[in-house]
Parts: sequence; structure tokens; C-alpha cells
Amino acid sequence: MVGAFLGGTLATLLTTGELAMTATSLSIPGVVVAILGAIIAIFIWQRFVQRGVY
Repeated sequence: MVGAFLGGTLATLLTTGELAMTATSLSIPGVVVAILGAIIAIFIWQRFVQRGVY
């Protein structure tokens, strides 16, 4: 779910130039955006864990 929100928000930002909290729809492009968002979220999470912030 985090990946869908993060990916949807980034996709909206890149396509429209507006920062809006959106989730992707259940479609092939939506699933791809959600997976990319999940990968980004995992990368960000790992950066915080490595620093010892958590």
C-alpha cells in the first residue's frame, strides 16, 4: 500500500506537476507504478535503518 501511494504521488507529480496524495488504480500501469513506489519506499527505509535513525 505504501508503494501504491508513493508511486501514485510521484506519477502525479511527474505527469501534472502537482503534488497530490493519490494511489494507483488496479491496472497494468498502476501495478507497475505501485511496484516502483514500493522499491523506492524500501530504498528509503533501508537508508534510515543504516543510519540508525529508527
